[in-house]
Amino acid sequence: LLALRDAVEAGQISVVLQPQVDLLTHRVTGVEALARWYKADGSMVPPLSFIPLAEATGYILPLGDLLMRLSLRAAKQLADAGYGHVRVAVNVSEPQLQQHYFIERFSTHLQMTGVLPTQVEVEITESVAMRSFDVVCEKLSALRAMGVEVAIDDFGTGFSSLSYLQSLPADRLKIDRSFVMEIGAVSDQQMIAEAVIQIASRVGMRVIAEGVETQHQADWM
Repeated sequence: LLALRDAVEAGQISVVLQPQVDLLTHRVTGVEALARWYKADGSMVPPLSFIPLAEATGYILPLGDLLMRLSLRAAKQLADAGYGHVRVAVNVSEPQLQQHYFIERFSTHLQMTGVLPTQVEVEITESVAMRSFDVVCEKLSALRAMGVEVAIDDFGTGFSSLSYLQSLPADRLKIDRSFVMEIGAVSDQQMIAEAVIQIASRVGMRVIAEGVETQHQADWM
């Protein structure tokens, strides 16, 4: 944890942008801002090592705030370069979303960076949405009222109720990478990805498939 704090102070935490591509037009319509920690010697600490550590110790609040600022700066850079139509997805943790002043802080960051709400998507995991449903819905509704879009990540990896999903104020449902990897590896009858697409269609959400890496997976999608 001390090393992570030192890394934040030293400016070793950054974000990289993972493109989200429209499979019909092949245009990049959005990007997801992903946290990276590069040490002074150039080596990288995997996010799966330091994000859970930050969550377990409560350091996710300052770290999440930093990552939000970096993500919004990236959105500003994209807009200045003529790509204001490319949405930037920002991951928000449960402790961040539970802060009573989260919406005000998010608005302040938007204003300070000069980013339009329509350029931003807030991404939360399915488990976060289910844990404090009423509070989460209130915050997500406030974000959407501002013009910010909302995506639900890791869908299908937990045990959520479909009745909750119908009530969740969200725009996109993300198919977890583990289900995308099943394409071509299991029979169509066993394909979870197809079920997620059908569910999203029923509740009026669009779909993002994570980790599409082969032509076969893209064609199937």
